[in-house]
Amino acid sequence: MSEPSLSRLEARIEALVEGAFSQLFGRHHGPDISFSLTRAVDETAQSLQLRSRQQQRQITFVVSVPPDALASLFGREPTIEALLTEYVRSYAAQHDLHFEHAPDVRLRQDGQLLPGDVMVRAEFSPSHRETSALERVTPAASEPPPNAHLLFSNGRMIMLSGELITVGRSGDNHIVLDDPHLSRHHAQLRLRYGSYTLFDTGSTGGTFVNERRIREHMIRSGDSIRFGMTSAIYLDDLDPGETQGTVPLEQ
Repeated sequence: MSEPSLSRLEARIEALVEGAFSQLFGRHHGPDISFSLTRAVDETAQSLQLRSRQQQRQITFVVSVPPDALASLFGREPTIEALLTEYVRSYAAQHDLHFEHAPDVRLRQDGQLLPGDVMVRAEFSPSHRETSALERVTPAASEPPPNAHLLFSNGRMIMLSGELITVGRSGDNHIVLDDPHLSRHHAQLRLRYGSYTLFDTGSTGGTFVNERRIREHMIRSGDSIRFGMTSAIYLDDLDPGETQGTVPLEQ
């Protein structure tokens, strides 16, 4: 599925979630279920190795929400599980994550969650089909750019080397920034074909490249990046090339 189609799915999910959680809890912004799902897919893919047939399992991504939220979501869109499943499968296909058996998404209620919270986890069950594996296909150019790093305005330098790097206020991010204008999980850097692409994950304060608010941007050396009110310069030792494309934030 093309990026615009994936974006349309994400926008539809966001609208459903925001409507349901705003009605129930008075929150203008609902939790970012699409981001939580893609993060679970990425982390599951990274943790798995190609397994023998005896070890392979069917994967279901379970999205837990408060009981009232579950009823509201199904009331607004009875086929929301199919919508979320389509989104996960499309995301996996676009980002070179191949499932022998296409993953499913299920919604469940969890009375222990705080109002407005969600939790996503991967569940594995035996498959009765001939094979079932999540196989990571590594792109031909999977190494990060040489000497890739972020240089922050306060002099802090962070080297970039992982395939998925998360940015935000929460302590479980790879890059933790002390900025009240940042969301807990604010942005991601994903390594794709030898370059880093910056994704805003539905933050309230926004992610900017060269002072333009973006949803996603394939960054190049010298780009100015701003997470909320925290500024940095992205630098690497690749040869200079053409400016990469930007997908601007839809207003």
